[in-house]
Amino acid sequence: MKKFTLIELLVVIAIIGILASLLLPSLSSARGKAKSATCKSNLKQIGTTVFMYTDDYEGYMPGGAYEWNNGPSQNISWDDFLSDYDGRNLSNAQKLLATLTTNDVAENSGAIYRCPSMAQTTGSGINRSYAMNFLATNAEGTVWPFLRGVSGEMAKGDVSYRKNFNSRRIEGVTKPSQVISFLECHDEGNKLGNKKYGGVAPLFITLERQEAGWLGHENSSNYLFVDGHVEFMKFAATLPSYDAPTLNTMWDSQRSD
Repeated sequence: MKKFTLIELLVVIAIIGILASLLLPSLSSARGKAKSATCKSNLKQIGTTVFMYTDDYEGYMPGGAYEWNNGPSQNISWDDFLSDYDGRNLSNAQKLLATLTTNDVAENSGAIYRCPSMAQTTGSGINRSYAMNFLATNAEGTVWPFLRGVSGEMAKGDVSYRKNFNSRRIEGVTKPSQVISFLECHDEGNKLGNKKYGGVAPLFITLERQEAGWLGHENSSNYLFVDGHVEFMKFAATLPSYDAPTLNTMWDSQRSD
């Protein structure tokens, strides 16, 4: 039986190393694409639950609230409200929690709200990878030029009657196939059941946050549009600059261009 010489073994090892260096980037790319595809599927499912929600609430998009029935200050987020439609059926007590943790629900609770590129939990908090396109008005009801999205918030009132939110009605969005309703937001502060980062506008997506991977997939993201379709694109394709006014862009629910 012939024995391999040291040189022959080194040649084989070198060849294996070369093959590995060629294959690993491809495998990494394939994993990234698979995660992005799952993320896209998550957003489509979220879009379905939103349609179910709006059917029950006169077409109004879900929002967030600080107080329930004028009670103590609480964080009630859009995903809390969607729990009535996504199979979780959270109790009112669970919805009132500032953040859902693994002490309150199963660790895999609300899996559709987390992109696989993001860790499932940070501490006991369950991570959430998505946020809504934020809408804000001043005391006179005028929409801020940088915050022209679809999901508003309410500081007080009976949130069981959810048309009190400053959110848009789907029928009131001028171009639903060209207006973003949900985006990716990979921030450790974005937690399931927490109103923080529930609504996000381009003004919040600074260059530093973009470089830190806030948008998910190497500065490209999946975006859910009001009509229910999902697109994968770079942030720059949605707006020239994070600090630019959003009038007549994908972030403007009343665009008229």
